[in-house]
Amino acid sequence: MTSAPEADGLAFDLRGEGGAVVFLHGLATTRLIWRRVLPLLAGGRRLMAVDVPGFGASPAVGPGFDLQAVASSIDDGLARAGIEDGYDLMGHSMGGALAIALAARRPGRVRRLVLYAPAKLKPTSS
Repeated sequence: MTSAPEADGLAFDLRGEGGAVVFLHGLATTRLIWRRVLPLLAGGRRLMAVDVPGFGASPAVGPGFDLQAVASSIDDGLARAGIEDGYDLMGHSMGGALAIALAARRPGRVRRLVLYAPAKLKPTSS
């Protein structure tokens, strides 16, 4: 497994080759929660476990936690890591809410969306 902090500070682990699957962790955890899952799924896939900004080795985007700002930061980090031509996205808890925000932001990039106990989203007015 390769740990590759990007220039913007987004920390992640990469494993394998092939179509990309991005994993987003839940609240009060880090990318390390995926450490036992990734080896089981690595055959023929490029797996990326991300430290959500503000958790683990990824610095916060700003004060507080703005879901859209964090999703934008992750989106930028994925593009810099070369994961932008289509990927599957797995989100747990808070990572599920972020996964939904990413899929809404870039529907052409997210091929499949897998949500495991996603956090409740509060409707916002636009």
